[in-house]
Amino acid sequence: MKKVVLNLKQLTILEKIEKGNQQKTAMTTNPNFTTPNPSLTVVGNDIDALETANNAYEAAKSVVDEKLAILNQKEVIYDNTMTKLANYVENTADGNIAIILSAAMKPKADSTKSTTVLNKPENVSASAGDAAGSVDLQWNSDPKSSGYNIEMCFDPIEATKWAFKKTSLKSSCTITGLVSGQKVWFRVCALNSVGESAWSNPAWVTVP
Repeated sequence: MKKVVLNLKQLTILEKIEKGNQQKTAMTTNPNFTTPNPSLTVVGNDIDALETANNAYEAAKSVVDEKLAILNQKEVIYDNTMTKLANYVENTADGNIAIILSAAMKPKADSTKSTTVLNKPENVSASAGDAAGSVDLQWNSDPKSSGYNIEMCFDPIEATKWAFKKTSLKSSCTITGLVSGQKVWFRVCALNSVGESAWSNPAWVTVP
């Protein structure tokens, strides 16, 4: 028995639609095929369904391509804007690493990287501030540090609950905008061109 070769895997969707219509037309009223299985009605419906789906895909793809072009354009604008902002931060900081870090930006590493490793801040204390909802923090200063990052956690302490609060250029700062009566924890790490120290032991206070 001679077999029929379709090579469907080698055909594109449009080629399948074209071939299918050719074969359906060739078999319509063909005396050699009086009872096609599946029926030519089913074949025609499936060809039409494939063509409809392909047309919908092409229409959607056109929209996606248009949206992608807009996205790429907006990304270029964003990159230019953020580059300008980084230049502003760089000029404002004038080499002060802590100021750069306070903008949530990363300073460029020195070509001759310092090997001065920072120790974690010691004797961190938290006390009620002068105003309601404020807390005063202080810790031992480190002459090797350019600044300090402060994180806060609501009681009870959980590793995933720590959140960045602010960067301080001094070994003390005031945190405001807290809710009176809450028990909160704070921890501090030192910063310099090498990076960050380990986090200090946490200190807690009940917000006044």
